[in-house]
Amino acid sequence: MQLFFIQMPKKEQTAQIPFGERVRAIRKKKGITQMSLAERLDVTQRVVSYYETEHDNPSLELVGKIARALGVTQLQLLNFREEPVPEGPTPIRSLQRHLSLLPGLPVDDQKFIAKTINMILERHKIQNGEFAHDIERSRR
Repeated sequence: MQLFFIQMPKKEQTAQIPFGERVRAIRKKKGITQMSLAERLDVTQRVVSYYETEHDNPSLELVGKIARALGVTQLQLLNFREEPVPEGPTPIRSLQRHLSLLPGLPVDDQKFIAKTINMILERHKIQNGEFAHDIERSRR
């Protein structure tokens, strides 16, 4: 007598990452402190800490605010699978909106804004220990 075994497909295994751990991982990957995230959300640092460490989930409204503050989609924030999350800080939403309006300005105003941004960036680079020749090289 021959026996035949049929192998049933296995259910897809997904590592369920708790919401708080996901928030903490994304926040740290982007270099955002709990205090900074709290300020962006208009809540206390204690609230951020609570959601990162407890297994309680915030309201959908707060999930949306957290996603925007971290510069990710709600899907990325709620997804239980590891999904690439952009690294580094995300620009402030109002800055993105202002920059999108630049093409409608006169060329002279655009040049003025570009020079102003360059001055601020150069000052920041010097304050963070970069040398003037590094700045010159980046202009080329």
